Amino acid sequence: MKRQLRAKGAEETGFDEPTPSIAALIDVTFLLLIFFVATTTILKRERDLTMGVPTEGPEVEVEAIVVGVENDGSIVLNPGVGQLLVSGNPEERELIVLENHVEMVRSVAAERDVVVQLRVGEEATQQRVVDVLNCFAKLGVTTVGLVD
Repeated sequence: MKRQLRAKGAEETGFDEPTPSIAALIDVTFLLLIFFVATTTILKRERDLTMGVPTEGPEVEVEAIVVGVENDGSIVLNPGVGQLLVSGNPEERELIVLENHVEMVRSVAAERDVVVQLRVGEEATQQRVVDVLNCFAKLGVTTVGLVD
């Protein structure tokens, strides 16, 4: 918008263009930047489990253990027809049957690598998956694959 200004005692009329001061905007921008830098906490990613996903490479003989975490929180070995119930209690954190089975497979496998295939139900709780992974980490299993 243009405004008409009249100077005192002057006959001439001119138009004054209003110009916003951007100094205040720059100040506010830097204050916001400083605020977010100061209040942001940078967390390290959780890396307490030293497990890896199997990668492509030369073929080696492996002994596979298939573990299923069902929707109701139960944990089974070899899900399907010949499945073995490891734990039916979702509150149980120590999985002794699973530990014993993994140790037995390791002793039979001798020089072959032991690979775990983990099948997780769609509605299974995250805590149960963590319980199984903690059991494998405790036993030193470093290769776990998630399968359908």
